[in-house]
Amino acid sequence: LALEKTDYRKPSDWPGYGLYKELCPVTPLVVSKLDPDAFGAYMTDPINKTTVPVLMFSDIRVIKDLDTLKDSGNIGNVYDRHPEHLKSCIRDIQEGGKINKIVDRTYGTRFSYQMIDTGIYISKGKNCVFYPMPGTAELKKGHYDWGKSADIF
Repeated sequence: LALEKTDYRKPSDWPGYGLYKELCPVTPLVVSKLDPDAFGAYMTDPINKTTVPVLMFSDIRVIKDLDTLKDSGNIGNVYDRHPEHLKSCIRDIQEGGKINKIVDRTYGTRFSYQMIDTGIYISKGKNCVFYPMPGTAELKKGHYDWGKSADIF
């Protein structure tokens, strides 16, 4: 599946936090107060304690009601693994002074395309490149075999 580069756009239904799977050069699962553009800029800013020169990451679908995880749909095991810890991390971000919180440092080997929300981002400083992920209907229409092999439907 080829993804076309587009200008960054803030997610339309931003709930006040994002769940990000960092893909390269580091691979943790992170919850953040920052939208994808600001998160990438923050993580690649050399003045911060933890920084990388360039970051490739994806935003993960956010479930609005974490108390009813049975309605999470087909998005992999991100909400199944340690749901109470994930809820705690989100609460810490919403209520505390932290901007970012690592949910799982060992999540590197567990990533599937079905978890992607809006797309894949590559950030370096204030430059953010965005590769939007096609929706399920578009994948069924034009890339059915790929979508099926990626467990999207």
